[in-house]
Amino acid sequence: MKRVFLVLLVVPMMACESEELQNYANARECVNNATAASVQTCVAALGNDQSPRANKLRCAAGFIEQGMDNTRLAQIFSQAQGEDSSNLELFSRSLVFGSSSGPGDAVSKAQQTKTYCKNSQSVGMTMFGSMAYSATLMASTFGGWDGTYADFESDGSDFTNIVDASNDTELGNNVIDIQNAYCSLESAQDDVCNQINTIINNAGGTSDPDAVGAAFRAYL
Repeated sequence: MKRVFLVLLVVPMMACESEELQNYANARECVNNATAASVQTCVAALGNDQSPRANKLRCAAGFIEQGMDNTRLAQIFSQAQGEDSSNLELFSRSLVFGSSSGPGDAVSKAQQTKTYCKNSQSVGMTMFGSMAYSATLMASTFGGWDGTYADFESDGSDFTNIVDASNDTELGNNVIDIQNAYCSLESAQDDVCNQINTIINNAGGTSDPDAVGAAFRAYL
């Protein structure tokens, strides 16, 4: 009787896993052919799947929705080459999320994407997600920004003169996340990480996220 019970228990679990794999395969194919307008519909098919593979798709979808596919992200990443604050400023500015619903929704989208990227267990995605969230938080402090990237870009906005300190703690936590999850690896991109480490050193270490956030703003 015990063996029969175990068989009955295993079969539904295998069926559930098979369904998740099929949903993932369908969602991945959909994402590969999606537009910015349609990509979120693709990942909705993942349902409650919280596996790293599913969150990789959700992370990618967040960027694709913003017009940032793999090719565009590679171009953006190349802007961080060179250990100069202007490189990191341009890198950050290029990752600002937008929303026609306003700055608050843009920040929410970036924050959700950051969570998906972190849960993907991919260090590269974690870095991009954290940087995009930090950049969008900083953009939200610009007065008059309507929340769209087009408006942000047309204003000629940059991050070199931000004095609003209201998001410093959150910014600092993101910078610390990048150092812990990405810059601790031998494969990390040195130009980015050397600048991240400089920012944290300028803040006196990682014990005070608010000071790290302020140092991030000052560095840019």
